[in-house]
Amino acid sequence: SRFTLREMDGSSTTMFRKGVVDPLSPERLPVAAGTGWLFEDEGGEFGIRIGVREPFGGQDCYRVDWIQGPVAYQSEFWMLRDDGVWVVGRRVLGKEMVFDRPYLLLKRSMQAGDKWEGSVKAGAISQKISITAGPEEEVKTPAGSFQALRVSFEGDVLAYRRWYARGVGLVREEPVVFPKDKEERVNVKLLKKRIE
Repeated sequence: SRFTLREMDGSSTTMFRKGVVDPLSPERLPVAAGTGWLFEDEGGEFGIRIGVREPFGGQDCYRVDWIQGPVAYQSEFWMLRDDGVWVVGRRVLGKEMVFDRPYLLLKRSMQAGDKWEGSVKAGAISQKISITAGPEEEVKTPAGSFQALRVSFEGDVLAYRRWYARGVGLVREEPVVFPKDKEERVNVKLLKKRIE
């Protein structure tokens, strides 16, 4: 299910065959090259696709592309460790942002009530984030109904909630409106299908 790619300079990279879930994946976020999620919202469809592993910021990462139509408008770089998925940085419209320190996106073994903090810092961009897991809820999507754990991401500038189901991954995402007491329609993204 995996093989080692040896470069001419003597370096090597562990590669996983398409569709094979990386053994370090959290139970609620199966990471496998060539797979992903197709969502729909009021603006139409968009996808998140896990690409090949490649070096980014000095780390061996999976490139994860956000795709609208035929093009990827953003890539995020995920590093898998024993404790979960860490975000090393992003590439937006060709500009790379390597974070000073990776932040923990999702714990490998996550339970309702788990909470942790991190920071996103790259050049002039700096934001502290707080991540809280729970509760588990039933989420209805065009792809079916799922028992999913809600994970809330709150930062100085940006905040959103995501729901992750075991063995499936992300099934729902919605932004948090600021100020929080303001009544405003939220553009909810729902899973349409898994990309295998």
